[in-house]
Amino acid sequence: MPATLKINGLDAISPGGALATILGQQVFPRAAQAVSRGLEQARSHAIDLAESRMKNPSGAWQGGLRIVRLGPFMGKLISTSPIHGIVEDGHDEINQRNMLNRSAKVRISAQGYRYMYIPFRHKADEVPQNVKDFLKDEGSEITEIFLEKSQQEGIDAMVSRFRYQWGGRAQKGNYENLTKNQEGLVRFGRQGHHQYLTFRVISDNPVSKNPKGPARWKIDAFSGYKIFKDTELFMAGSGVLDQIRDALAADIRSVVGGK
Repeated sequence: MPATLKINGLDAISPGGALATILGQQVFPRAAQAVSRGLEQARSHAIDLAESRMKNPSGAWQGGLRIVRLGPFMGKLISTSPIHGIVEDGHDEINQRNMLNRSAKVRISAQGYRYMYIPFRHKADEVPQNVKDFLKDEGSEITEIFLEKSQQEGIDAMVSRFRYQWGGRAQKGNYENLTKNQEGLVRFGRQGHHQYLTFRVISDNPVSKNPKGPARWKIDAFSGYKIFKDTELFMAGSGVLDQIRDALAADIRSVVGGK
């Protein structure tokens, strides 16, 4: 069937049509500008709330804020961030040990407990300079990658395993400015292509040397920051709608020649 191009003259004068958009901006410029200012105000307020409530608001969340115009007198603030739902509405308690029930990469200890090594990447600008200097010539690297049958019960798959050549490891006792999260830091890779990592073990062994024990791998329930909800409440009482009405009245007076 050939493609069909439909032309409907009513589309040009519909509220979302091109003619309405042009006339709206030309005949009611003050109102259109007031709507734009209101949208920008909403975005700015959301960013202000994020900066006061979130630890790192300038990342994926803030980068995902978008103003979408739906015509000269309508628009909306949206978030395209993949973490928006969690930021806004939170989450239930998360037990990261549950990954031991489903991951093909688990290992089995001699005592029969499942465990995994979890790597954590650290930003270079957060690593103390004296630690960088120590690790500069003490790099670690992967020397071999091989396949091994998964040790996870019920999973028939081959998984990648690694052999390493370990270099230096920064320990808290040797560097006072090393944070707790950086304990055991290693540098992986060669000059210009390296990263700083720590490795932690997650296990279903009920006996743990860590004082937190099983709580170490639990993330408490989080109610969310409610940034969009509170921004909506703020905008409802901000007087933006009154400003738009006043601007529209001024535009109408200009059109009809009133004062």
